[in-house]
Amino acid sequence: MLTLYHGGTSVASAKVRLALAEKGLSFDSRLLDLRRGDQKDAAYLALNPAGVVPTLVHDGKMIRESSIILEYVDETWPMPALMPAQPADRAEMRLWLRRVDALHDACSTLSSCVKLAALRDDPAKVTLVLAQTPDPDKRARQQRLIDGGFDAPDVAQAIASYRAFCLAADRALARNPFLSGTDMGLADCAALPYVHRVATLGMDALWAHLPACEDWVARLSARPSFNIAIGLWQGAQAYSPCPELAARAFA
Repeated sequence: MLTLYHGGTSVASAKVRLALAEKGLSFDSRLLDLRRGDQKDAAYLALNPAGVVPTLVHDGKMIRESSIILEYVDETWPMPALMPAQPADRAEMRLWLRRVDALHDACSTLSSCVKLAALRDDPAKVTLVLAQTPDPDKRARQQRLIDGGFDAPDVAQAIASYRAFCLAADRALARNPFLSGTDMGLADCAALPYVHRVATLGMDALWAHLPACEDWVARLSARPSFNIAIGLWQGAQAYSPCPELAARAFA
């Protein structure tokens, strides 16, 4: 039996849902409201002490960290394979998983900037948000985003990280149709939610001049797994285009 503790708009959760969808695997959904703070509830912390999503429970075994979950899923249900057959190709796939993990802070910065922009004129809510963020580095970043808004240096750094990622992806995709090689794989499952997030913010100009990357986004977004893993879970908390960030994507 598979149980997935996840967030509807969580990019890390979407990575895992994509892999499960590509495998044709169903799961018992335990959807957490991350904005409400369900991930910090004592019952969930007993499953995942880090208080992050997703957590996969398979026959009583707890599997944590999204990139680790991806490999676990492919090794446990090997067909259709989402990891390349050759060791060198698997090494390249794992490099892409690391690149995606490194992009997480950039994605979080751009997503948080949109949410925090609405709080700048409400000191009480600002105080509450900061008080609910125990990690000092994240709290400092939130303070910079509140103070500087879309002009905060973190925003420019996040966009630069995305530009570099999309350029690297375009180069890889000019050689093969997927990041993992000739077939849809774990690297694609990992990367697509992060690219889709900035697309929902109106920042698709980041890859409009990169034909291979643009084609990859279109092809993966048209796969049935996209709606199963991402579209159906967006709900009321879905992100909307942000003109301020969209403008910066053209810069």
